[in-house]
Amino acid sequence: MKLKELPLDKLKEEYNTGGTLREIAKKYGVGTTTIHRRLNGQTSMKPQIRHFKQLQHLIGNNLDKGWVVGFVDGEANFSIIVHKKRGYVSGKKVFPTFNIAQNKKDILLEIKKFFGIGSVSKKGKDGVYSYRVNGYTSCEFIKRFFEENPLRVKQRDFEVWKSIIDVVIEKKYLLAKEDIEWIEKTRFKRR
Repeated sequence: MKLKELPLDKLKEEYNTGGTLREIAKKYGVGTTTIHRRLNGQTSMKPQIRHFKQLQHLIGNNLDKGWVVGFVDGEANFSIIVHKKRGYVSGKKVFPTFNIAQNKKDILLEIKKFFGIGSVSKKGKDGVYSYRVNGYTSCEFIKRFFEENPLRVKQRDFEVWKSIIDVVIEKKYLLAKEDIEWIEKTRFKRR
């Protein structure tokens, strides 16, 4: 079923009466991202992330952008994961992540609230928590924020991460083996 064909009124009604994205997606035979995009008025599958300044009033927390940039400069990790995947033209899947590990869960929850996306979970038994943003749509939002609010220490890491995301989106996720080779070489060109 195409995104434009999903009945918006019915989707909104189901969602507002307690239906989860997963349940609704299963009912219509599509992914949760498709339902999320349709509920937000998107008519195509191309990521459409709003400008960070437009979203900031919706988030409403006390963190300052400069503080977040400084914290990310010291604690975050911009990663590109490449793993084997059947059914892909290149035989591999490229997956972006943004991660902050910390033993203070409260800080990570504030950062999650600041960005309005991602998840916080416990990593292992040593009391370390992780704030994680996965996937192209969410990472596109993180990318736009750091384009507007440059890092100092991790700017090179960010630039490499951003360039790989841009290539994957530009090629509409259809990567040839040469693209995967370039990504595997490029993703380690940091600092």
